[in-house]
Amino acid sequence: MLSNLLRSMPELSRSGRRLLLACTASMAMMTGLATTALAQDAPGVDEEVRLDTVMIGATRRQDATVQNVPIALNAFETELLEAAGVATVADIEQIAPSVQINQTESLSTGVTLNIRGIGTASNNPGFESAVGVYIDGVYRSRPGIALGELTELERVEVLRGPQGTLFGKNTSAGAIVVETQKPEFEQRGFVSAYVGDYDAYTLQGMLTGAVSENIALRIDGKYRKRDGYLEDINGGDDLNSIDRWILEGQALYDDGVTSLRFIADYAETDELCCGAVIASLGSTAPAFAAVGAATGVNPFATPIDPATFTPGEIGTDSLRVATTPGREPLEQVTEWGFSGEYNRTFEAGAFTSITAYRDWEARRGQDVDFTGVDRAYREGYEAGIKTFTHEMRLQNTYGRLDWLVGFFYADEELNLTDTVRTGADSALYVDSLIFGATNAQVFGTLGPMVPFFGVPGAYTYDFSSPQLIVGDGQGTQADMYAVDTTTLALFTHNEYEFTDDLTLTFGLRLNTETKDLNANLNAMLPSCSALFNDPVAFGTTQALGANLQTAGIVSLLCPQPGTPEFNGRYTSSRDEDEFSGTIKLAYNVNSNFRVYGSFARGYKAGGFTLDRTAFDSVFFAQAYDPATGLGITDAAGNVIYNDGPDAGDLEFDAEFVNSYELGWKSEWYGGRVTLNGAVFYQEIEDYQYLEFNGNGFDTFNVPDASSTGFEVDVAANPADNFIVTGSVAYIDTEIERSAELAGTSLECCFGEQIANIPELTLTGTASYDHPIGDTGLEATYFLSGRYTDSHKVITADVDPTRNKSIAVFDARVGIRPRDNQWSLELVGENLTDERYFLAGFPVPEAAGTNGGYPAPPRFVGLQARWNF
Repeated sequence: MLSNLLRSMPELSRSGRRLLLACTASMAMMTGLATTALAQDAPGVDEEVRLDTVMIGATRRQDATVQNVPIALNAFETELLEAAGVATVADIEQIAPSVQINQTESLSTGVTLNIRGIGTASNNPGFESAVGVYIDGVYRSRPGIALGELTELERVEVLRGPQGTLFGKNTSAGAIVVETQKPEFEQRGFVSAYVGDYDAYTLQGMLTGAVSENIALRIDGKYRKRDGYLEDINGGDDLNSIDRWILEGQALYDDGVTSLRFIADYAETDELCCGAVIASLGSTAPAFAAVGAATGVNPFATPIDPATFTPGEIGTDSLRVATTPGREPLEQVTEWGFSGEYNRTFEAGAFTSITAYRDWEARRGQDVDFTGVDRAYREGYEAGIKTFTHEMRLQNTYGRLDWLVGFFYADEELNLTDTVRTGADSALYVDSLIFGATNAQVFGTLGPMVPFFGVPGAYTYDFSSPQLIVGDGQGTQADMYAVDTTTLALFTHNEYEFTDDLTLTFGLRLNTETKDLNANLNAMLPSCSALFNDPVAFGTTQALGANLQTAGIVSLLCPQPGTPEFNGRYTSSRDEDEFSGTIKLAYNVNSNFRVYGSFARGYKAGGFTLDRTAFDSVFFAQAYDPATGLGITDAAGNVIYNDGPDAGDLEFDAEFVNSYELGWKSEWYGGRVTLNGAVFYQEIEDYQYLEFNGNGFDTFNVPDASSTGFEVDVAANPADNFIVTGSVAYIDTEIERSAELAGTSLECCFGEQIANIPELTLTGTASYDHPIGDTGLEATYFLSGRYTDSHKVITADVDPTRNKSIAVFDARVGIRPRDNQWSLELVGENLTDERYFLAGFPVPEAAGTNGGYPAPPRFVGLQARWNF
């Protein structure tokens, strides 16, 4: 019947049809679950089995729960978080359907957090996240800073849509709020141990208790280790390992009127992450194979025969990679910080002050060509971010008005040193590639030279000179960037009750942000300098530029990440003053059903991209005007009139989101079933978009993008000790057609779903425990699942890297005594061993070759815990 209805509506868009189908399916699922729960007998309900008593702190309201606030959110408490194995913020994705986490070449600098399809790629630290992460009230300014190990958790909340009137830092997509366990005045502690596949083990412990009537202390420690699950066939270490630890100490003073919580932590990571598998091989594959044969390494995990090779898909199910020996993806992170939170109730209201300092440093190495051939690598990459934040809030009531005012200050120092260098096989690879197409070579690594290129009209230049041959260690020597950011904000969030059932919420934020850039770039590539500085090549012989570009040789002799054209010092500054805010109206239809409508405007500041490929290049213009010395057209003939690099090329503008939302909160059967949902539409202006094009990162302020969809969350307690939850998120995100994006890598895909964002996501959990006869023991069971429909992971939608529909299940089965003094659990992750990509990319300077970052395989282990 539904299919006939859709066929009778030809004018309905693709997104509209999918939205209707997904909505119908999800409503059927949710209704069936709720009906099952409601069909139970109706015993009396006490507070212990109600599902609406999950307290939340993000709204800053006393006695706020998931059900009585007009906000689209998910909240998870300690027991569920432990059962779901949430050890980092990234693990929340398994239980929160509107959250999408995409991992690329690095966990510290290459993870993107998305909520409702909106996120900012983190491959460049110049971009802040569209999703704000707050851990114990302290803002973490980049995903990598937020994804470290967590100690024992009290609660995690996911707030969907723009936030800025409740939190210190404005965010355009949403917020993830993490609260860890506080010190307790009753002495207790625990130790736990986990052992599992890939020689994995985790050791964790905690001790807390009072040292005086008003002072309690707490100390947490955790160490986690696991071997890599990607086998390097060239004899290197297995990639995607885990080796990290954290130590945290807390002190709490609480006299019933005043509380002061102090937290200090230190953590380190030393891992090989993140390896990528090759999903498709392009026309350059035979050149890689030839170099591999000459140097004795395997260029790919799947062997190819250059004589019979046809570009296309290769096997991607195997967790095997080919990495250049000595160029493994090193990932080392050191971070530490401290914070102090002061709370006191005065006659003027409840006052909160949070002051924090965090110091985070990441060091990375990377095989940037993702093959066994030593063509290019990253060495000596260092990113450091030092952040001081201070937030103050005052909150009180006046009649029917509940008001909050706040102040936020942040000072951040970001330093980045980046290097992308040519490897020992770079010249041999260039010659092998050119020889396969023209029977000529450039550097003479294959034997006696033949006429340069064999391209009619090409300029003859002897690159076989030892001084000009591309060698190991050339390219970027040290690109050093420094960005200082100062943020000041005033915000207010208020609720006014017109009646007991009708409430108006209104909030406003004034944000002032200043960013200062200093950059010193230094690259050395003699072959590139020879072309760039030759007056004949770029003066009287314009044909050289066109012919070399057509042959694709300029990009081989002068890869943009290493061209000396951009060498020099650059300084710039930008200031922004912006308003953002929200307004919403909520109405209690009855004691069990609330509806609300809201509008919110989110804002994320502009800044500077810290990547030399963003510069306006004369050298890479497709045609050259010898009279002016400027590039004048691109490959499509569009006039671009490149005037050469300057600091303004690195700048990107602020991002704005206008979010419209209708939602409801409902509970049934005396609180045993809750059914909540929201429908939303979000307009994104000047979307900050970072796209890897195979040579470097393109930075866009996309003029117009959108995110449309709905979310439904259901929870049921159909029987004692049995709780099930289910959630669905349908998210349609797309970039609107724009003349400003003509000729860019986004032109292919206007109106299509943005890469790495599935349209349909379903999540669910089920937990159950029961006594085991008269033994005094209990059996515990927990199952979680996440389903996503098929979606592309590269903008151009390359088939070999497109994810099929995915269903990932995790489970725990255990026993414990009724006093919960100890527990023993069998733990399984990705039980069906689903193989899929966390993200995809075109391999640099290898046309048609695409890779992907594979998700972890199935892990099984045993966990034991002793509470005392």
